[in-house]
Amino acid sequence: MRSPIKKQVFKTFHREMERQYPSFALTEVDVEIVGVWSRCLTPQLYLFLKVMELYDEDSFVVELGWGDKSLFPWEIWNHELKFDSAVWWNRLSRLWHKGKGEPVWELAPEVRIAIEARDKARMKNKPVLYPPPPPVLTVLHRVEPAVINALEKFEEFGVPIFNQLGNHRGLGDVL
Repeated sequence: MRSPIKKQVFKTFHREMERQYPSFALTEVDVEIVGVWSRCLTPQLYLFLKVMELYDEDSFVVELGWGDKSLFPWEIWNHELKFDSAVWWNRLSRLWHKGKGEPVWELAPEVRIAIEARDKARMKNKPVLYPPPPPVLTVLHRVEPAVINALEKFEEFGVPIFNQLGNHRGLGDVL
């Protein structure tokens, strides 16, 4: 993700997380991710929402999970949803999309469309065009609607998972 776009994604997520989910705190930011927000429910149970850029693309994904430590459970790739598990995480889009591929929040879908067109042209031995990505300013205007959509999906699919976890662990609805 181009740097100004990444900064805008982070800034917008940060603002919206503070507004919509003030019980989550920003806990981690590094080169490879946009940010990780967490909420401590008990000393052995933390909830996480992570926004991660997709390298070389103006796109991002949202991941959510829980763990028994205050850091996102990077080392565990546990997709099977078991509320007794000490750790779990998965991509938010995998909670609703069961088909081929994976939905991501594309801020410059023109790039994917151009790549698909290039691949088709190559297969037909036709000249291949390599258009540049859209200008940064164009993409910046797409950030806020994408972030809002991602948080709507979190509300629809992620919050119920966290509430089920809370109820399973005797904590009631947690969000």
